[in-house]
Amino acid sequence: MSKINWELFEKQKTFLLIITILAIFLHFSFSFFKSDFSLKNLKVNVNTATREELVNVPYIGEKNVLHILHIREQEEIKDLDQLKNVRFYPKFKYFLKTE
Repeated sequence: MSKINWELFEKQKTFLLIITILAIFLHFSFSFFKSDFSLKNLKVNVNTATREELVNVPYIGEKNVLHILHIREQEEIKDLDQLKNVRFYPKFKYFLKTE
C-alpha cells in the first residue's frame, strides 16, 4: 500500500482551484469585450466632435485639431479627403468619420 503525500495533494488542489478561477475570469472578460468591441465605436465624428475629443484621437495633436476646426468652420466636412492637407492625415483618418 502506498502512502499519500497530503502536502503535495493540498498544493495541487490549490493550484487547480487558482487555474479554474483564472479560466472562468478570462472566459467572462473575453465574452464581455467581444460583444461591445467594434471599429465603428472607436471612430470620432469630425463634424460634431469637441476640441477635447479630437485631441484624444491618436496622431492628431493640438496643432492639427486647430487646423481641423478651422476647416470645419469654413464648411462642413463631407469627405475625410478634405483633411488631406492636415499633417499625419494618413495615420489618423482611420479614427474619424463624417456621419
